[in-house]
Amino acid sequence: MLAEALARADGLRAMAQSGRMVEPSDLNAAAAPAAALTEPREVAIVGTAIAILRTRVLALRDALDGTVAALDSAQAAFLADGARSAAPS
Repeated sequence: MLAEALARADGLRAMAQSGRMVEPSDLNAAAAPAAALTEPREVAIVGTAIAILRTRVLALRDALDGTVAALDSAQAAFLADGARSAAPS
């Protein structure tokens, strides 16, 4: 249980560290070449990107919360087992 939770935490850490900031060239790459990139169009693209990023951040937060809860549970079980083992018989 603890090993599985630690593996999940490590995967989430790696995913969070592999992100990068949005660059202006990302917006140009997302625009259709046939359509001019006007200010209202750029605002719409940025707004959509923000909404998508917000959804991803919330999903990551939920995954992190679940992993922290699993680690807390595994730690509590480990400490309870250790206390039972150390208790005089």
